Amino acid sequence: MTLTETIELSDGDLRLHVLPERGLDVGNAWFGDTQIAWMSPLGELRWQGDFARSFGGGLVTTCGLRNVGVASEGQPQHGWYSSLPARDVAVERGAAGARIVEADVPGETLELTRRIRLGGGGVSIADVTRNPGRRAVPAPLLYHVNLLWDALEVDSDHVVPRDDDARAGDWRSVGPPGPERVYEHVGASRAVVTRRDLRVTVTSTLPRLWQWIHPDYGVLAIEPANCSVLGRAHDRAEGRLPVLAPGEERVTELHIAVDSQ
Repeated sequence: MTLTETIELSDGDLRLHVLPERGLDVGNAWFGDTQIAWMSPLGELRWQGDFARSFGGGLVTTCGLRNVGVASEGQPQHGWYSSLPARDVAVERGAAGARIVEADVPGETLELTRRIRLGGGGVSIADVTRNPGRRAVPAPLLYHVNLLWDALEVDSDHVVPRDDDARAGDWRSVGPPGPERVYEHVGASRAVVTRRDLRVTVTSTLPRLWQWIHPDYGVLAIEPANCSVLGRAHDRAEGRLPVLAPGEERVTELHIAVDSQ
């Protein structure tokens, strides 16, 4: 179950693990002596067949490239991305890059080129997703940024609970033990998470921002996305399903800054 390769990147006080076997996602992360990433009981591990048995947490888990949220239209929960190995991995001081291919043969193909760079007390991820095929392909994407937390500030216009469980709780606090809670922060451009004497600021170029809380684990996830978390059939019915046309490419960026208060 354990990974055969982990790349450690560091810059100043920031140190993190990059996971080539999990699509060049980011595993555990620290700022100085303080852990900032939430890790599930599974920890950093190889793909185990589905998302629930393979979700190790970590600073960034990518969801997509053809489904986000609940299983939909033959695609699994949160898609296949986290099961895909990175190809052509290149590492230099404070940076790593790779190419990830998601495909059904015969069928749809999407290719993602990723560049991770540390600097200025933060980490940036730049992704270019391309459709090399001859047909349009649904292309939802979500960055699952998993954090330990004490407090949260979001500059949203308003907050929309996903369901009754979310409506029964408060997005500002972990709350008592119970089911997960999910909220959409409409109009938000950033989220600021406080952990002890540290402040973690999450920004992205994606148009939507979701929040996940699981009280049983004390975890908070900030989730920049271009889609809902209800699966691609839901987005298709609403006329909001992201799609890449043949030959089209999309550039997305995620930035996570860490500083002392």
